[in-house]
Amino acid sequence: MNNFDPMTGEPINNNNQQNTNGQNYNQNYNPNQNPNYNPNYNQNYNGNPGNGYTPPNNGYTPPNGGYQNNGYNGYPNGGYPNRPNGRLPIQNRSIIMYILLSIVTCGIFGFYWMYCVNEDVNNSLGENDMSGGMVVLLTIVTCGIYGFVWAYSLGNKISRIKRMMGDPYAESSLGALYLILSIFTTYIVPLAIAQNELNKYAEFRE
Repeated sequence: MNNFDPMTGEPINNNNQQNTNGQNYNQNYNPNQNPNYNPNYNQNYNGNPGNGYTPPNNGYTPPNGGYQNNGYNGYPNGGYPNRPNGRLPIQNRSIIMYILLSIVTCGIFGFYWMYCVNEDVNNSLGENDMSGGMVVLLTIVTCGIYGFVWAYSLGNKISRIKRMMGDPYAESSLGALYLILSIFTTYIVPLAIAQNELNKYAEFRE
């Protein structure tokens, strides 16, 4: 309904009229007044952001170039971060020579072998929970009792290395086997078995 000027009686054009719902609207609406107005709006917009364009994978770029770590520690190369050419940075040692030296020296050289194997295992797994020197010292101080504990831990670590290197036949745990062998034979037997497994992946030859 138009309003009239009380002075002249002329109808007044009011751009702000009320619609049937009682809401005001501006007939001279300027779309540029809307801060969200997009002059490049696509009338064929189909409901997707970006005028219908959907970026692949929702625009997400996976870390490490999308590399799948196969469930091991998130590292490439089968799980070992510094593994050159698919090998472990450890020594390939002569099992026969180390057994003979251990026998000739009445087991003294066996302590050195224990030290070497412990260090190689730690380097392979990137761990240092117990140094080789401490293992040897505790074994001597406890009159060999700690050696049984170490043999059990060694077997479990060898199993982890085998799985890490992609051995499909790797045992879930070799700890019990290594413990039994060390009790009923000597430390030389589990050391020889562990050395044989490590030699399969050794990068350097002694």
